[in-house]
Amino acid sequence: MSYKTRTWSAQVAQSVEQWTENPRVRGSIPRLGTTSKTEVAHLRDLIFCMGKTVERCPRYNPLMTKAKVKLGILISGRGSNMKAIVEACESGEVPATVERVISNRQGAPGIDWARDRGIECRVLPHRDFESREAHDRAVVGDLKAAGVQWVCLAGYMRLLSPWFVEAFPQRILNIHPSLLPAFPGLNAQTLAWDYGVGWTGCTVHLVDAELDHGPIVGQQAVPVEPYASVDELQGAILKQEHLLYVRALRRLLSQEWRLDGRRIVYCQPS
Repeated sequence: MSYKTRTWSAQVAQSVEQWTENPRVRGSIPRLGTTSKTEVAHLRDLIFCMGKTVERCPRYNPLMTKAKVKLGILISGRGSNMKAIVEACESGEVPATVERVISNRQGAPGIDWARDRGIECRVLPHRDFESREAHDRAVVGDLKAAGVQWVCLAGYMRLLSPWFVEAFPQRILNIHPSLLPAFPGLNAQTLAWDYGVGWTGCTVHLVDAELDHGPIVGQQAVPVEPYASVDELQGAILKQEHLLYVRALRRLLSQEWRLDGRRIVYCQPS
C-alpha cells in the first residue's frame, strides 16, 4: 500500500471512530496494516451513509442521503402537523427520527397519540414557570438531553424567547396558516376570509425572535372562492399544511442550503 493510500485509510478510520456511535460500525474498521483499496472505499461509503464527509473527498455529493436527524416537536393541542411529520419519518420520506414531543398544555391530545406511537413525551406547562425564558430553558434542556438537532413547532401556541432561538440557530421550523408576510399571528384564516382576499394558504419558515417572521422555506396557495365558510377554508388549508411541512422538512434535511439575506438558497449538485 502506498503512503498516500495508507494516510487516506488512517484518516477514514479515524473519522469513523470519531463520528459513529454504533459499536457494530466501529467494529467493522479493519486494522490499518492490512487495509486494501477496496476496504478504504468501503470505509468512505460508511462515512457517506452516516451523513459525514471527509475534506477534499472527490466523491462527495451534497445531495446524498444523510444520516437521520433527531427531531423534537412542540405542540399545544391535537398536533395534526406533528402526526404528519411522525408518519413521514416512520415511512422514510423524511430522513429523521422524532426523539421527543413536548407540550406546554396538560391534556393536549397529541401527547397521547405520540406516546401510543412509542415516542418519548413531556408536558411542561408554561404557567408553572416564572417567566417565558425560564420555561424555554426547561424545554431546551429536555430537547438537548434527548440529542435533538432540529425543532419543529406544530401548533405550538407560544412565542419563543431569543434565548430559545439562539439555542437552535436556523434549526427551528414553524408552519403558519397564511401566505406570510400577510396575516401573521392568531386567527389568520379568519382574517384572510374577512379581508376578502382571493388566495390564502400556508407557509413554512425558519423561526427567529419575531412573530411569524423568519426566512420562508416553502408556501402553498389555497383559493378562497370555492369554500362556503371560514371553517371550510380552514380545513382546506390544514390539509395543505400537512403536505407542505413534510416537503419543506425533507428538502432542508436532504439538500445543502444557505441563507442569502432572507432567502434560502439551495446548492446545486456539482
